[in-house]
Amino acid sequence: MNSRSTDKFTLTLIESRYFLMEVHDDVELEVKDIPFLVKFQEELGQGKLYPAIILPSPTATTNSDLISYISKKENLPYTVADAFILTSIAHKILAKLYIRFIPPERPTQFFTKKEDALKWLEKYMD
Repeated sequence: MNSRSTDKFTLTLIESRYFLMEVHDDVELEVKDIPFLVKFQEELGQGKLYPAIILPSPTATTNSDLISYISKKENLPYTVADAFILTSIAHKILAKLYIRFIPPERPTQFFTKKEDALKWLEKYMD
């Protein structure tokens, strides 16, 4: 498995089928972190588009600027679909606000189990 990391997250390309983004403990993911994510996706995927599973630590947070930013296709050009694994009540609240007020431009779903996320993402994998 190939992976790349920052102090806030680790991105891994799993079996050349999907990206797994694991957000570390006690960090706030911000818009300024996204260029690193895009660079890592381009490197690991060699420019190919993949679906992504986003697995935040229960203690990881974000802000409305990031949510608005990642909702746009152009800001995550190597991602065809997003499956978020919700690991805390705060994440569940953010997910509801995200879908209701900032509809994403690419297919996006929220799950509590990785297995369910993988099943949903199958249709976006080659």
